[in-house]
Amino acid sequence: MKSILLFSTKLKYFLTELPPVALLILACFYNDNVEGLYKLYPLIVFLSLVIIFIVIFFFRAVVISNEQIRTVGLFSTKDKALINKGKYLCITKLSKNKIRVELFDTEDDTPVFSWSKKSSSNINIFRAKANGGIGKIKKIMRHFGLSAEDADSVIGNLNTPFENEFVRVHSEKGENDELSVRILFLETI
Repeated sequence: MKSILLFSTKLKYFLTELPPVALLILACFYNDNVEGLYKLYPLIVFLSLVIIFIVIFFFRAVVISNEQIRTVGLFSTKDKALINKGKYLCITKLSKNKIRVELFDTEDDTPVFSWSKKSSSNINIFRAKANGGIGKIKKIMRHFGLSAEDADSVIGNLNTPFENEFVRVHSEKGENDELSVRILFLETI
């Protein structure tokens, strides 16, 4: 099963690794100079565990496959949603090299929820932010069956849809001039 991994954590958060790594290097370097039964081994073990914890704590990503979209990471929300016929994936390019990935389900004539007043609306069933730009958006489109030329033409020609047997893709400018690409799934892939 092919999938796309989109990192959600900014790389600058991993700069918090530098002080424990520097202390670990100093503790290993001066371990032989210390007199005593345990030397600096408790400090070395503690700093190693801190370094591993920081990596595990900050790691968050979005995984998109043909069957589902989900967030991964030990301390992430662990949301997931199935991708099938009638749903559409909306990828919006945000500022500061971020993208928002959302999956919507198009509701038919009968409301799914008893409190829902609208008879036909779109329900947002998945939302996450990830690092990336236009290149990542094109990569997601290529993952769902578009060629590189088709992905370029969808991005370049706003409001001009592309359609094949599985998906219908079009791009548009949203609020704040944000590029938004919508991938409607015509069939379950």
